[in-house]
Amino acid sequence: MKKLSVNCFQYIILAIAGTTLFLSSCNLIQENSNETYNLAFEHYNKNEFADAFKLFQKAANNGNAEAMNMVGRMYQQGEGTTLDYQTAMKWFQKGGEAGSDAALCNIGWMYDKAEGVPEDNVKAVSWYKKAVEAGNTAAINNMGWMYENGEGVDQDYQKAMGWYKRAARKGHALAKNNIGWMYEYGEGVKVDYAQAMKWYEEAAKEAVPEAYFNIGYMIECGRGVDTNYKKAMEWYHLAADKGYSDAMNNIGWLYEHGKGVDTDHAEAMKWYSKAAALGNSNSMSNIGWMYEEGEGVAQNNETALEWYRKAEKAGNVDAAEYIEKLNKKRKKF
Repeated sequence: MKKLSVNCFQYIILAIAGTTLFLSSCNLIQENSNETYNLAFEHYNKNEFADAFKLFQKAANNGNAEAMNMVGRMYQQGEGTTLDYQTAMKWFQKGGEAGSDAALCNIGWMYDKAEGVPEDNVKAVSWYKKAVEAGNTAAINNMGWMYENGEGVDQDYQKAMGWYKRAARKGHALAKNNIGWMYEYGEGVKVDYAQAMKWYEEAAKEAVPEAYFNIGYMIECGRGVDTNYKKAMEWYHLAADKGYSDAMNNIGWLYEHGKGVDTDHAEAMKWYSKAAALGNSNSMSNIGWMYEEGEGVAQNNETALEWYRKAEKAGNVDAAEYIEKLNKKRKKF
């Protein structure tokens, strides 16, 4: 259900043709770095991260700005190398100085999400704006996010919508999802479920898992359409197949409560566990509930408490209340 601002990396290949003998040697290096960069992406898209990392490094050392950005990203994600935010930032800075608009956006992201640097939303906005000026579409979407949430700028839904629509016009899929969200929840516009569904469907055409989830949620809740749990489940599965933990949680909930499917507590626990393994605090809380009530598992208050505490630590706003209630219940016996 959440909309997320996006991390920024682009599949940009620089084509530089030599025009004088004096420049030919430099251009040969650039051309080779581009070939290396393309080969690196072939490995990256196959999840062959160790090979991709070595090739991106080689291209980056030969001056390819987008390869510098990708080396930074791989340090940021711990793909093919050790996760290292400080080193990621250094590579993003190198890439930005060398002309990568995606690297500029990623510097903004690091400040936005406090990855390797103290959180500084004002600096994040500044870097996103630099990336926008350099032509980065993801940064346009992220400016919408900052205005929608009042991070680094005064909250302004109209400006947020303007940024999202600007990104959507450039084909940014997540921006389309975010426009749908604003219509669904009436942020700066009147609630309009038809418009929300329209924009979610546009994003879903581009396989955005958040959009799959949001369509499923609207169908489950009957927002602008008839409630249909089976169809909701189908959309949730599309999102879950892409690793979207909120969808896994909701699949578990439908199985737990027998909505559109036969009640199946074992299946519910399976999906909650998948989501919890990805850090989903709602699923952690739901697992706690199943242990507290003995749904599909042996009733166990201690295990329930463990899961509620995990949920609280992961940021679940209701977990503290569940812990308090369960502790009071235990004192009665």
